[in-house]
Amino acid sequence: MIGASKLSILELERHVHDARSKLHLLEEELAFNQALAARIEEVRHIRRTISQIQLLSSQGDVLEAIEMLVKTEEELGLAQKGHRIKAFGVLAIATKNLRQDLVNALDREWHHLIRIDAQMATVSLPPSPQ
Repeated sequence: MIGASKLSILELERHVHDARSKLHLLEEELAFNQALAARIEEVRHIRRTISQIQLLSSQGDVLEAIEMLVKTEEELGLAQKGHRIKAFGVLAIATKNLRQDLVNALDREWHHLIRIDAQMATVSLPPSPQ
């Protein structure tokens, strides 16, 4: 009887060890899934913000779009730290392209507001609409 009870104690200890191992794996998986969900939400948030910036730009609100873009680039930079997620790289390219689009929009605005004649060495402003 003593041999049987010793065997059952060993079996119970093995079961407890297996259960602890499984619990540890589940806890690690849960932590991974939570971290992944957080990264996905960051990507979604930045993507929505980029869409808002594009809308502002298309509506002619370039200065507001620039302010929002600067904040988004900062958020993206923080989100990318320590993470090698391809979606962040794609968003970084999108913000870079968006920045160039905004620079081009500002250039077009300046060309409408200020006339520069390099040959005549003059700068003029078009008449303001009445």
